[in-house]
Amino acid sequence: YDTYDNDTLKDFVVTPGQIVYKNIAMKPVVNDIGAVTFVQKVEKNNEMGNLIEKKKEASTSDNVDAKTLAKSNNTSTADGLRRVTGASIQDGKFAIIRGMGDRYNAGYINGSPLPSTESDRKAFSFDILPTSLVDNLVILKSGSPDLTGDFGGGVIKISTKSIPDSFIVNIGMGAQYNSVTTGKSYRAFEGSKTDWLGYDNTVRLRPDLSASNNLALKSNMSPDLLSTYVNDSKKFNNNFNLENFKSPLGSRFNLTIGTPIIKKEKFKIGIIGAYGYTQTFSLTERLTKIYTVSNQDNKFLIVPGSVYNDVVGNRQVNNSGLINLGTKIGKNHKIDFKNTYGINTNISNLNRNGEVYNTDMNQTVFQYVNLMQYNRIFSSQLSGSHELLKNRLKTDWNLSYSNIRKDIPDYRVITYRTEKVYDEDGNESTDIKVNSADRFSQGQGRFFSELSEKLNSGTLNLSYKLNKYDSVEIESNVKGGVFAQERNRNFNFDSYVYSNVPLNKADPLNPQNNFNETTFTKDNVFMYNQARRAEKAYVGKSSLKAFYFMLDQSFYKKLKLSYGVRYENFEQTVTTFDLNNKQSKNVWLPSLNANYKLSPLKSNIRFAAYKTVNRPEFREIASFAFFDFLQNADVQGNSKLKQAAINNFEARYEFLPTPEQIVSIGGFYKVINDPIEIRYDWTQTTYRTFYYDNEKQARVYGIEMEYKKTFDFLSELTKIKTFNYLFFTSNVTLTQSRVETLPGSPSLTNRPLQGQSPYLLNLSLGYDNKNNGWSSTISLNKYGRRMAFVGRTADETTGKVPNSIVGYDAYENPRTVIDLQVSKTIKKFTFKGTLGDILHQDLIFYNDVNSNKKFDGLQSDDLILFKSKLGYTFTLGVTANL
Repeated sequence: YDTYDNDTLKDFVVTPGQIVYKNIAMKPVVNDIGAVTFVQKVEKNNEMGNLIEKKKEASTSDNVDAKTLAKSNNTSTADGLRRVTGASIQDGKFAIIRGMGDRYNAGYINGSPLPSTESDRKAFSFDILPTSLVDNLVILKSGSPDLTGDFGGGVIKISTKSIPDSFIVNIGMGAQYNSVTTGKSYRAFEGSKTDWLGYDNTVRLRPDLSASNNLALKSNMSPDLLSTYVNDSKKFNNNFNLENFKSPLGSRFNLTIGTPIIKKEKFKIGIIGAYGYTQTFSLTERLTKIYTVSNQDNKFLIVPGSVYNDVVGNRQVNNSGLINLGTKIGKNHKIDFKNTYGINTNISNLNRNGEVYNTDMNQTVFQYVNLMQYNRIFSSQLSGSHELLKNRLKTDWNLSYSNIRKDIPDYRVITYRTEKVYDEDGNESTDIKVNSADRFSQGQGRFFSELSEKLNSGTLNLSYKLNKYDSVEIESNVKGGVFAQERNRNFNFDSYVYSNVPLNKADPLNPQNNFNETTFTKDNVFMYNQARRAEKAYVGKSSLKAFYFMLDQSFYKKLKLSYGVRYENFEQTVTTFDLNNKQSKNVWLPSLNANYKLSPLKSNIRFAAYKTVNRPEFREIASFAFFDFLQNADVQGNSKLKQAAINNFEARYEFLPTPEQIVSIGGFYKVINDPIEIRYDWTQTTYRTFYYDNEKQARVYGIEMEYKKTFDFLSELTKIKTFNYLFFTSNVTLTQSRVETLPGSPSLTNRPLQGQSPYLLNLSLGYDNKNNGWSSTISLNKYGRRMAFVGRTADETTGKVPNSIVGYDAYENPRTVIDLQVSKTIKKFTFKGTLGDILHQDLIFYNDVNSNKKFDGLQSDDLILFKSKLGYTFTLGVTANL
């Protein structure tokens, strides 16, 4: 640091009233003030911050930040997860990590567990939360004593927006065009005037019915009881007029406002609020085939089944917001209060026509379906972190409440069929009739279900630094904590069927003529409940109590070890009309994570070994069958399901030449004892039936690779400045799995684990020039075929499965998704155009009959289950940072 020596002026006289000048030559001197450290504050919601945090941690993790999400065609958290190494999305909302299905992954929001949003599976629907509310997405892939022990693929941690340091306002809006949807029309029953907000105000509400309608239909009813059924039928919304609904442009809107309230040196308070709204439309042409089987000499052979040509109009609304408060007291105390509320609603209208094959005759079927699935989530967390004893003792705590509500209000089905009739002379003709069936999904009826779940949890973590000084060669932190969680779920449904519907004078173009006030009479049409309400409900309760102890140690700034053990006590009770299933399980879950720095700043080697579990969900052990409207099938629970135990091992090498670049490669190996899978029972010839079961063991192993590179080196070589603004990111995951079946299992041994993809690929090439405001990204996402459900059925005599035996495993055919985005920033405004799913490949589920590990086409022997025609999207939007 350059300065000058002191000097003293002598013999210098200043006379009053006069100006006196004197020149002074200062003597230079150099002072040594020691080392100076420059610190740059890096936020965790950008790529650089994520890489720095990733490099420091002992455990294995991958992440995607808010700014990266903004550069891609991502509207929901589910879309964002597709960008993470080793992760993919199934059905547009369920996470698959390292080839392991949704049931093997845990979700957290702001440090608190997320409940399952599904009534019939262990999964969280990640399309509920829009990316406009998300600050950061992290997937922890290796176990640690301070993490939940119930996972096998990864722990997904979502962080919502944080309190800003200064006043911010961000507002954005946009519109979306779909190539096969926008401007197209389809026929649908009238909806609610509030459908655009994601909920129904009055149209689909279930009326108050008489007590007798909670009972199944009796063969001999009294006139008074029959009149009660007729009167109850008239209480419903009986508007069955079909209207032409024209799909408009999709729309998006988001608003974020944040500000410090008090900003003093030792006391700060801030608040941030965010709101996100999206409404998208899709019109999908779908081919659906249902195959039946024939038992011939103890061999189940394929029999041609029904073929349906469906047109599905879908309206998806995501209406979500958050309010977060934060305070900081001094440098060592921080308290946050975070609240998130989200509504995600799908309204589907199906127009079906097709051929139904049965033992009597071939029939043409016309069917109209209206289905609304309403998901609501509220999550609130009060958390704090504190540093005491000169920062040697650190503690953090979290209290959380979450509430999930999933309703299906008034799922309506109307079905017509053709039938050959003959006159007195034997002349054949075709008549259209209302289809008579005792199940609402096959005939005409209405379905209502409600699922509500409350989740309370609390956690306390302590960390104590054993070393008094930072200069020692071996640093040690001892950690410990406790965790408690309570879940309470209630589920029930009612399925009503119309009886005595006249089989003639049917009008499939206008169902209102067959179902109206005049047709509801004791001699004609009335509606009844299919079974006792108590038989279609369950109550689930579970408690989880855990504590852990672990040690974090750093040796000579080179090796970092994190090891310890977690204890979990889990109790679960599911009560149905005929069963009270109570399970209790205690487990010890040890883990070890190691991170060795080959160079101080640039490269690491990681190793991890840990034990985890996978527990059955409430629905999976409920004993009754539940109708799954998506698969058009029954889903049967299994009260004998066992908890799966998982032994995990992995290693990874990472090279980070700069905070914005990374090269990594790693491998993982998992052994799952008693894995839980969902199977397709081919022996049920009347209806599709799925059920849950354990197998003996599954082994999952694979390789993960990630590469992020900037091109500034080419700029130095070529003197072309454009290369300074180019970047490339990629990640590849290659996975294999083998399932060893139990004796007598109906499925094949040495097959892949259900839900596992042999490969996942993400590629992205981008341009980002902050000088001129132009930015562009083209990205590719591709996954290998994955088993949708286990389906092979063995010969009862030999126990083997030759190719002539049906029960083929069902696979989802691979799709390649390419998105292109271009944006331009002009002062405070950013204009963005996005072309999504450019290839718009068909979505196909099929049975691989010849076992050649690929789909051979529509005209091949492979059996198609579903084929949906998708379109590309074009989105224009503008965002203002005011």
